[in-house]
Amino acid sequence: MSTLVIHPQDASTDFLKPIYENIDCTLITGNCTKAEVYKQIEKHHRIIMLGHGSPQGLFAVSQFINEGKFSYIIDASFAKLLKTKSNNVYIWCDANQFVNKNKLTGFFTGMFISEFLEACMFEIYPEDGEIKKSNDLFARLVGSKIESEAEQIHKHVKQEYNVPDSRVCDFNKERMYWQ
Repeated sequence: MSTLVIHPQDASTDFLKPIYENIDCTLITGNCTKAEVYKQIEKHHRIIMLGHGSPQGLFAVSQFINEGKFSYIIDASFAKLLKTKSNNVYIWCDANQFVNKNKLTGFFTGMFISEFLEACMFEIYPEDGEIKKSNDLFARLVGSKIESEAEQIHKHVKQEYNVPDSRVCDFNKERMYWQ
């Protein structure tokens, strides 16, 4: 099975690299057009999408040709094609709304706290190092099962993703899904 990873280059999401570092995959971090990304998705069996986003899709973060910081590299125009792929992974804030609206399947996250200001938006004030510990554990756990079915990834991460007394971890754990 061929795997495509779309992870727009962004230092604030580098913690997600362990998800795909140890698998054979094609990696796209930027420097191509939406049409080129579409062609790569057509060629691959499984798609892993990581970074910052919203209910409308995965942000391009100024890494793609003709796409600005708050434009999308993955949006509803990809939904029909993504439906033809199995066991996809959608990890960005509010990816659950994108997945559900477009009737997609795979492992995915809802709102996910990966930065201090995101925690503060939900009146969670983390201890020093708490977010880094949460991010690193999440990425390591997902990476350890990334070649598994979406249901197995979900089950493993939900079971093992525990940082004692961490409201960040508790918040994120409640927002992990598969279908």
